[in-house]
Amino acid sequence: ERDVDPLTGVLNRRGFEDRVAVHFARRDGPASLLLCDLDRFKAINDTLGHAAGDAVLKQVGRLLQGAARREDVIGRLGGEEFAVFLPGTSL
Repeated sequence: ERDVDPLTGVLNRRGFEDRVAVHFARRDGPASLLLCDLDRFKAINDTLGHAAGDAVLKQVGRLLQGAARREDVIGRLGGEEFAVFLPGTSL
């Protein structure tokens, strides 16, 4: 519970960083990192309200989870910023 973002269902920043640290501690081969920032997100909150913004964040969390492999690590770093850590994935 301490590691999961209650709104989106993905890991929060603490949970994400902890899971990624395990990979680096094991020196477990190549990895890639995707950083996702939702452009113009503030405009959604300002024009449609925070409930609409929350719905967008939930949907992004679902989309990332649906596209991820079992070993990938998905986190909401804060606000409208998400990250996907892809172990075993080189450039």
